[in-house]
Amino acid sequence: MLRKWLSTCMASHEGCRVSTSMIEKPAQGITLLPTRVIDIGDPKEHRSKPRLFISNKAPGQYVALSHRWSKSIATKLKSDSLSQYQKELPVNEMPPTFQDAIEVTRQLGFRYLWIDSLCIIQDDESDWSRESSVMGSIFEEASCTIAAVDSVDDNGADHGLFLPRDNDPLSVKLTIPYKKEPLSKLSQRVFKTDTAVYVWKIQWLREIPTMKTCDKNTITIRPRIVSSWRRVPHSNWHKRGWVLQERLLSRRLIYYTKNKLSWSCWTECGEEEGTDPTEPDRFRRIPLCRGSDYSIFSFWEPIISDYQQCQLTFSKDKLAAIGGISARLEAQFSCKIYAGILSHSPGDAVNNLLWYASKERLGTFNEFHAPSWTFAGFSGEISFFMPTPRGTTSELLIDRLHFKIRNQCESVDPSKDCQGTCVSGSISFEGPVGKLTRGGKVKELRIVGGPVDPISEREILAKILGHTLVPGIAIPRFDELGNMVRMPYNILVPDHTEILEDECGCIVGFFIPDLKEELEQVTGEQQIICVGVKCFRDQYGQQNDTIEIIGLRETCNSPMMFRRLGRGRVMCNAWLRMCRRSPFEIC
Repeated sequence: MLRKWLSTCMASHEGCRVSTSMIEKPAQGITLLPTRVIDIGDPKEHRSKPRLFISNKAPGQYVALSHRWSKSIATKLKSDSLSQYQKELPVNEMPPTFQDAIEVTRQLGFRYLWIDSLCIIQDDESDWSRESSVMGSIFEEASCTIAAVDSVDDNGADHGLFLPRDNDPLSVKLTIPYKKEPLSKLSQRVFKTDTAVYVWKIQWLREIPTMKTCDKNTITIRPRIVSSWRRVPHSNWHKRGWVLQERLLSRRLIYYTKNKLSWSCWTECGEEEGTDPTEPDRFRRIPLCRGSDYSIFSFWEPIISDYQQCQLTFSKDKLAAIGGISARLEAQFSCKIYAGILSHSPGDAVNNLLWYASKERLGTFNEFHAPSWTFAGFSGEISFFMPTPRGTTSELLIDRLHFKIRNQCESVDPSKDCQGTCVSGSISFEGPVGKLTRGGKVKELRIVGGPVDPISEREILAKILGHTLVPGIAIPRFDELGNMVRMPYNILVPDHTEILEDECGCIVGFFIPDLKEELEQVTGEQQIICVGVKCFRDQYGQQNDTIEIIGLRETCNSPMMFRRLGRGRVMCNAWLRMCRRSPFEIC
C-alpha cells in the first residue's frame, strides 16, 4: 500500500518534485545525501548490518525520521564513537523506534536513513550548528519522512512504530445475503432510526461471494476511527518545536500512530481506511509549490501562532527550529525575516509587529534573548488576528521602517544563562506618538452605582473595544417569570486586557500587555507611550477611526530608545490629531 503510493507520487506528482532547498545540487532532479546517513545495506538483503556512512555529497535517495526523543537515548553519535559507528551500528542497543525505522526503510526499498541523534555529532557544538542550519533541507530533500507520532508515551518511554492496537468493543460481525439491501438500510436497522447513519466503516473479511457462498458473506461493522488529520495535531509529537518544519517541509510523510497508518504528500493524502475527505492542515500552509500570488502573510501568521504553542527542550533553539521555513520563504518570495518578523512589504512588516499575548501574559527565557518587538524572546501563545472593522479602509501611519539585527546578546541580567544563540537589534520608523494611561482590566469594569457584576452592556463594551470585538445581539433568554435575563458577552480579547484613558480620564481604547512582570508592576494608573502604526478609517465618517498602537516605555540606554510593552487599539480621532510625529527606535 505504502510502496504503491510512494511510487505513484514520485513518478507522477509534479507538485511534489518542486524544490527550493538550500543544498547545492549537481543537476536538476539529483538529490545529494546529507553529511551522514545510516547505510542499511541492500534493501533486499536482510543480513546487512547498518552502519554510519559519510556521504561526501554523494547522490542518493534517503528516508528521514521525525520523532520525539525518549527519556533516555542510549545510542547517540559522539566524537569518540564516530569511527566505530562507521563500521557497525549497535542496532540492538537502539530505541525501538530507530530499529523499526530501519525496517520500514528497508521495506520501502531505500538504502539510506537519516536520524538526527545518529547523524549529528551530539557533543560537537560546531557540527550541531552546521547541520541544524540545513535541517529544513534534509527533510525537504528526503524521498519520504517517517513520522513517529505515538512512539514515545507521556512518561518518555519508547514503544516503537508498530504499536499494538486495541480491540474495538463496538465491532459487530454480520452475515448478509448475496442480494443484500443497500447499506443505508442496514444502518437504519442497526441504529433504530428512519434515516441512514453514515458514521460506520464497512470492511469485507471474505472475497466477494458467489451464489454458492452467499450465506457465508461476513462483514464487520465498527465505529470509524477518528481521522488522523484531526487527531495528530493533538499529539505530543506534533507539539515538538523542531517537528514544525519537519512536517511542513517534508514532501512525503508516513504517520505511524497507535490507531492507524496514514500518509500525505504535497498533492494528496490517504489512510488505511480509505482517503479521508478532510484536507491536512499542512496542505494549506505550503506556498512553496504554489504560485507567487499566494499570500505569504496568510502562511506565516498561523505558522508562528502554532509554533508559539510548541515545546522546545532548549530555548536556545527558538529561531533555529524554524530556520528552514524562514530560508524557504526568503528564497521563494525575495523577502526578509528578522528574528521571526516577516518583512515582504511595509504592510506585511506592520502586520507582523502587531502580535499579542492571546491567552495569558507571556514569560521570558533564561537561555535565549531577543528584542522586545519580536515574539521570539517570549514563551506563551500569541496571535496576530484581530477582527477588522467593517466599512473601513486601512492606512499605514508609519514610514521609514528599518530593521537592524545582530547575532549577539545584549542582556544585562547576570542571572540569565545565555547560550550564544541570542539575537539583538532594533526597528526604527517615524510615526504619530502620544501618551495614554493604563487602567484596570476590561473584565473587571463596573458601572458606578450599578450592579456589582462586570459590565455586560454591548454598547458600552463596543465603545471601549470596538464593535468588531463585541459579539452581536445574542438570542434573548428569559427566566421562569418571563423576565429577560442579561447574559455576559464573551468579548474577543484576552482576560488580561486593560483599558486606556486619555488625560481627561475618558476611556479611549484598550491595551494587551505582553509580559507577566510588566502587568504585575502596574499597581495603579501608569502612563505609557503609544505609537500609532496603522489606522482603519470609516468610509462614511460616521464613527471614530480604529487606530492600531504599540505601547512603549523608554529605556535607560538612550532618551529615544524604547522597549515594547504590548499592543492595543484606540477609537478616538481626537487622540490621533493630538499626537506629534516623531522618529524613534525600539530595541
